[in-house]
Amino acid sequence: MKNYYITYMIFNAINVFLVYKSIHKLLYDNIKNKYLEIGTYIIYYLIISTLYICSFTPNVIIIANITVLFLILFNYSINMKNRIILLFNLYFILYIINVLVALIVEKIHIATVNIFKYSSIIPFIIENICYAVTLRFITLLKIINKVKSLNNIVWLSLVLVPTSSIILNIIFINISNYNLIYYIIFISIIVMINISIYLLYNFIFEAIEKDMKNKILEKENKLYEEQFKNTKKYIDITRKLNHDFKYHLIHTKKLIINKEYKSAINYIDDISKLQENSDKKFIETGNYNIDNIVNFKLNEASNKSININVLANVPYDINISEFYIVSILGNLIQNAIEANEKIEHNRFIDLEIKYKLNKLFITISNRFDRNIKIKNNKLISTKNNKFEYGIGMENIYNFVKKYNGELLYNYKDDIFIVEILLFI
Repeated sequence: MKNYYITYMIFNAINVFLVYKSIHKLLYDNIKNKYLEIGTYIIYYLIISTLYICSFTPNVIIIANITVLFLILFNYSINMKNRIILLFNLYFILYIINVLVALIVEKIHIATVNIFKYSSIIPFIIENICYAVTLRFITLLKIINKVKSLNNIVWLSLVLVPTSSIILNIIFINISNYNLIYYIIFISIIVMINISIYLLYNFIFEAIEKDMKNKILEKENKLYEEQFKNTKKYIDITRKLNHDFKYHLIHTKKLIINKEYKSAINYIDDISKLQENSDKKFIETGNYNIDNIVNFKLNEASNKSININVLANVPYDINISEFYIVSILGNLIQNAIEANEKIEHNRFIDLEIKYKLNKLFITISNRFDRNIKIKNNKLISTKNNKFEYGIGMENIYNFVKKYNGELLYNYKDDIFIVEILLFI
């Protein structure tokens, strides 16, 4: 008996390790603390092994399994819905394997599945092989890493699929009189149904993800197109001024010689107005990309009666992707404009961009209508078209992440503030 328990402890350790590897692989980017993660799996191993060796009832072991597995999933930064999905799918696998091995080895009653007392090493080997193969099914749940919050109907179906499979399994075991051949056929069908459903959901979410990327690209292309039009406008006006500049000087000189000072002043004012109509330059840092997108978007804000206050101090040769900085600043200012449009009076945008010691700081504040929702430091849109709005915000977040930076939201009364730090 002593040798049996030693064998069980060894193979149970392998089982727990396989569970750890499957979840760890799926949620690698969501791990909170890797040492705490490993520690909880060790505790899980000790609890289940102790209950088994002490011959606790199957119901106690089942409840302990579900409870500890549920607590283990708190090691990962996922929401409660995804945690429940993983729990039921994981336990579906563990349960099916236990029943299958029991029928293969002893064909004992389902109620005693979790407290086998095998006298041979063969059952443990079969069980380990089944775990190693079947736990790969968990990685099909990669949709969890693709969406922040599952639709309630989708979530319910992803929970009901494994739960219903377990219930059907219990019913079939009892009505099939423990016929091993029938059970293998039945469980193969059940597993294939589960896999097919998750492959279908993965395909749907991949299609949605691809569509979102296309929309992001369209939005960025629109920003570049607007930037190009703005640049062309500057060039056209400058070309006209340069072409006629000599004639303007001659005419102004003639007015002064003739002592028509008032006419000369008015003529100079007309030339100045022509320059002003080419759009105001809010910043002139020397960095073409930053200056162009900021001036373009702030002129748009100014035309909508939004007061502008901007301070920018960055080198002309700052080492940052043109694509990223245009997208970040373009989306930030656009969001500030849209927030101000909901306010009737005292509209404003304050923008500060500064560079110091390979760090770029961007702070933008604006008035808003106090209708806001922030979850896990992420802004949740209150607009009707949340999908379109979310593209811009998700873009900013992803670009900040590429530079190992930080993105913080804050608000006080009716003033909303976004702070960005980029390491470049």
